[in-house]
Amino acid sequence: MKTSPGVLKVTPFDPENPTDEQVRMIERMRKRGMSEESIIERMHRRVQRDEEAKQKTERFAEKFKIKTEEQLHKASIRWVLQNTDMHTVCVSFSDFDLIDRIIPVSGTNLSNTDSLFLKEYRLAFHDRYCRHGCTRCIASCPRQVPVSTIMRYAYYFECQRREKYAIGKYDTINRQNASHCVACDAPCNDSCPYGINVQAQLLRAHSLLTL
Repeated sequence: MKTSPGVLKVTPFDPENPTDEQVRMIERMRKRGMSEESIIERMHRRVQRDEEAKQKTERFAEKFKIKTEEQLHKASIRWVLQNTDMHTVCVSFSDFDLIDRIIPVSGTNLSNTDSLFLKEYRLAFHDRYCRHGCTRCIASCPRQVPVSTIMRYAYYFECQRREKYAIGKYDTINRQNASHCVACDAPCNDSCPYGINVQAQLLRAHSLLTL
């Protein structure tokens, strides 16, 4: 299960032309009582992180001539099946066209190029992927926000294209959702063993999953 390794796209923060999601994030910071100086400082740090992530993505995509996330998905399926302890993968299909594109992967082998491709993907994106089931950062959260659970719902939304289902699941969290992360000092970031910017990812997930 969960053979889709994530997404390749990065939407950098442009202070002069923010996305709707970024505008909502700034407004939530203001409603939480953050000063304009604090907001500018936090968003400036995000600009730097986004630019670094964008450069990594572009270098990776250029090296392997990646045009679509489907190419990444197919390689990840082959990677699972090359393990002799694995006999099948459970792939979620969002439409009939995807069936026609994915089924031919069955019976094919992981090439040396695919193996190198996935190894470099891990190196380039390891600090942007929250591992399912990891709870190392929870102890540092003053609100005990269920980080891994929220990240999994964001995965359903983005990677499995199950938007309605993901939003419904997130709604059940109620008062423990990621809205608490807006004005938090984010001690979770320092406690993540993978170097993930937990706060930024939670706020992004909150924007995705909130109606």
